[in-house]
Amino acid sequence: MRCVWVLGMGRSGVAAAQLLVAKGVEVTVVEQKPWNADADALAALGVHVLCGGDERQLPAHIDCLVKSPGIAPTHPLLAAARSRAVPIVSEIDIAVSYWSGTLIAITGSNGKTTTTTLTHALLCAGGITSHLAGNIGIPLSHVVRQAAQTDVIVAELSSFQLEDTFALRAHIAAVLNIVPTHIDYHGTMERYVAAKKRIVRNQTAEDRYVYPYGDDVLFAVTAETKAMPVQFSGTHAVENGVGVVDGVLTLCRDGTHTPIVPVAQLAMPGAHNVANAACAVAIAVWAGVHPRALSSVLRTFRGVEHRIEYVAHIDGVQYYNDSKSTNVTATKTALCAFGHTPVVLIAGGLDRGVPSEQYASWFAQPLRALVAIGQTGPQLAQLARGYGVPCVEIEQRDAVDMMCEAVNGARALAIQGDVVLLSPGCASWDVYTSFEMRGSIFKKLVMEYV
Repeated sequence: MRCVWVLGMGRSGVAAAQLLVAKGVEVTVVEQKPWNADADALAALGVHVLCGGDERQLPAHIDCLVKSPGIAPTHPLLAAARSRAVPIVSEIDIAVSYWSGTLIAITGSNGKTTTTTLTHALLCAGGITSHLAGNIGIPLSHVVRQAAQTDVIVAELSSFQLEDTFALRAHIAAVLNIVPTHIDYHGTMERYVAAKKRIVRNQTAEDRYVYPYGDDVLFAVTAETKAMPVQFSGTHAVENGVGVVDGVLTLCRDGTHTPIVPVAQLAMPGAHNVANAACAVAIAVWAGVHPRALSSVLRTFRGVEHRIEYVAHIDGVQYYNDSKSTNVTATKTALCAFGHTPVVLIAGGLDRGVPSEQYASWFAQPLRALVAIGQTGPQLAQLARGYGVPCVEIEQRDAVDMMCEAVNGARALAIQGDVVLLSPGCASWDVYTSFEMRGSIFKKLVMEYV
């Protein structure tokens, strides 16, 4: 490659530009926002930076256009590239073109970050030098610049990243689950599923495809990849993979069952995390970690921030932050994690046009009350009243003030023995810049009562 344009100056765009210019490529970065510190840093490296909203024209000679995740497919530069048959690739493609080491790739609608982080911890416990990358917040291009080719990279990949990825070859590819989400971006469920399936696109017979037992859609992918299939389950035994046998997380391979750890001793709460742990163990074992090295990590790994994260115990009520739950299924899963314990749920956020009936599964759980926030607050409040669930509807306003009122409302509704759970079931962008900001504000406000 001699000349590459990068569309978007977010974390992945900056990292791609840095990697390319380090390899001697002429790089231009295009960003709609005004000039900032990232632009200064890239310009100092010799990158040509174009900021602001002016219309841009692709040069006569260009090898490819790198599309940052989340950039709308209708962007004028993308249309121009297509009209000239200029390849449009992802930051992931740029990174893998300079990586010859082992790459583990993990995707799914829910549980990606938890499983990716746990897999990394298991590899490290097994003596493997591992690096986290991807949608977890560390661009793959950045890690490729830092890691040795003898190391292992564990990358969390979103559908946004996978949709524009062509060159990815994952030595181990895992798909945790697929439920309807991001349909506003992809257009249809079929396109969303197709994006996820790209994770196995270039696998060979030497590679492994890890998928959930009993999922017909993801089982069908075994016919689309040359990789050896490996199953995982949080409830059943499996033929080749990791499942549960007599209450014990168990490696099933070559007709032999090797116990790993009793499910009751897993540090992460919730039945869904048993499946996440099973997937991570399967990846680690097939990456070369001895089963004996796994149990201590599984007994101590409590999950990651903003995923059913314990915050505090106040006046007999437990508070949990699950701000990463940005779709209906994720919130249902979080509610199920608390079994029969009554929950005061704080939910709501960006309105993506989800029909009310999809939220109905929440009300099959033991909800003490609902505190409805954000753009979808009125929709959720109306639904709660229809189910006879007490509800407080918080008017959309300043990020801190709205969450403060939500926490106060939840405190007033909860009684001793309850759980107050922030699990919005919606993206954060109606009020907050990220789910991390939303969760952090919630935690800070709760801790003021400790």
